[in-house]
Amino acid sequence: MAVEVLLQPRSLPVARHDRRLASSSSIVGGAHARTLFLQNRLLRRATRSSVRCWATIPVPDSSPVIPDLGWPVDFAQHYVKGKLVGQGSFGSVYLGIDLHTGKEVAVKVMPKQRGKLTKERTLQKLAKEVGILQKMQPCRNVVRLRGCFESNEEVMVVTDMCKGGDLQKLSDDHGALPERAVALIAYEVLQVVEKCHELGILHGDLKPANFVLSDRTQNPLFSNDINLLFGAPWLLAIDFGCSQYLTPVRFSKRTGTPVYMAPEIFDRDYHWEADMWSLGIMLYQLYARRFPFWRTYEECRHAKLDEVAALVAGECRHAKLGAVAALVAGDISGKAAIDLCCSAVTLQT
Repeated sequence: MAVEVLLQPRSLPVARHDRRLASSSSIVGGAHARTLFLQNRLLRRATRSSVRCWATIPVPDSSPVIPDLGWPVDFAQHYVKGKLVGQGSFGSVYLGIDLHTGKEVAVKVMPKQRGKLTKERTLQKLAKEVGILQKMQPCRNVVRLRGCFESNEEVMVVTDMCKGGDLQKLSDDHGALPERAVALIAYEVLQVVEKCHELGILHGDLKPANFVLSDRTQNPLFSNDINLLFGAPWLLAIDFGCSQYLTPVRFSKRTGTPVYMAPEIFDRDYHWEADMWSLGIMLYQLYARRFPFWRTYEECRHAKLDEVAALVAGECRHAKLGAVAALVAGDISGKAAIDLCCSAVTLQT
């Protein structure tokens, strides 16, 4: 689908016509002329459509880019970064346009220095996150990675654009989901978990916000069209920022989102089974529209980390969470746990 791109270089007039683009080209420099030409060609092609998309042309920094990660530095030669569509703890997601195809993409922008971490440690985390995303590409339920770029201050990770929103927004909009919908979600998420463990990866942060619908309407959650179950993937994992490579040594550093974290994580002694607990909490939340340890969302939002740890480690540890009760209780292990849950949710559908 063609889109109308309103090009607006930083510190330059709005580029609506060829005359202004030519002026912008002379200011920016000849090295950037091809990018402006491609953007202008896309603009002319897109004006025949009624859909509008706002984007900016980045004016190159006068200082050369030093690639800390060895990634390409020519982002502007391939993509236009548009409006902000999402904000996370460690980065922002923008709508982007592929200059060669005109297709929409998602551009996740993250700084090279994060919070109190050193730049070196942040770069290690970024490289690991993208490396795991790359390794998970054979899984059909993982968003497609299109490219990685860097500048002196930040990195840009380009993936397919998923317009359906994440499962947290779906829950916020629709409330408690029906049992059939939760069973379908469980099956798709388990495909990701199984592939992670097969490749020696702990996902580390299973929660509704980390899974998105490829399309808001063309999915089997609210449709009886059985063909949607067997077509293109409709639910995709998008974030592996807390993922870790599994080793024989159990993990001790806490990671993930507290309300989904397993008791073993609070005890600083955990392994792959922590993912199964998080999955159980996630499914309970989607089905009951609350967490098992609090009566309302508000109580959970105001809970402190120590309070979460106390509740999880207490008698609520063995709360029944439907089809995954045995998983979160730790009664079974290995691939048998995933097989059991897949069988259970398949029967429900």
